[in-house]
Amino acid sequence: MAAYKNKVKCSACGRISLATQQEHLPDGGWELPYEEFGYYGGFDDKIEVLVGGHPSRRWIMCHDCVMKFLETFPRLAESIGRDCHPTSRDAEVPCCRHAWRGTKWFGKYGPDAPKDAPHYQTAWPDGVWRDVPRDD
Repeated sequence: MAAYKNKVKCSACGRISLATQQEHLPDGGWELPYEEFGYYGGFDDKIEVLVGGHPSRRWIMCHDCVMKFLETFPRLAESIGRDCHPTSRDAEVPCCRHAWRGTKWFGKYGPDAPKDAPHYQTAWPDGVWRDVPRDD
């Protein structure tokens, strides 16, 4: 991890994750503005947050903690579904069933790209890479 300047500590497990896409958010993770989840009469009702007077406090979760969360709530994982975050094209095994990766034809629609060549693969629904047919 020394090659990357930005690193983020997970609020849930305390581990350090890389932040290569945003300065303060981990790759493949979540930012949970949990005070925005409330409402009047709900679990909490931070009125000053709900009316925009104060920003919500946030929990930053690494990829592994997001997966633990989704394992706890499998119906939420089903609702979220496929292709949530990219992973390396060289990844032989998906990090999770919500990942996707580009193929060598990713973003190439010119005459050199075979019409039936998939541009990306998804790990949905079972955590195994499978081609996604082109829709052009």
